Amino acid sequence: MSNETRHDSIGIGVEYGADWDFGDAPGWSETDYEGSRWERIGPLTENGRTAILKHFGLQTVAEKLPLDVLVRTSPEMLLSFGEKPAAVAVA
Repeated sequence: MSNETRHDSIGIGVEYGADWDFGDAPGWSETDYEGSRWERIGPLTENGRTAILKHFGLQTVAEKLPLDVLVRTSPEMLLSFGEKPAAVAVA
């Protein structure tokens, strides 16, 4: 397992996630682990928004990032808010 922190793929559960620019879908979308690979399951929902805000440590400014804004906000922009993101280990 790597100690690399990823900010473009956020785990919401064991087989569920939120990904930035997944495939041909611009912005954040929700993904699901199907068989042996991740698949886009649809646009970002409130569950995905909550997970992204938590990952980036942005719960205190959540009102400034409603779903329609967050879905278009890149990981780099979210990092620029100055909050310390949660570390996410990836394999």
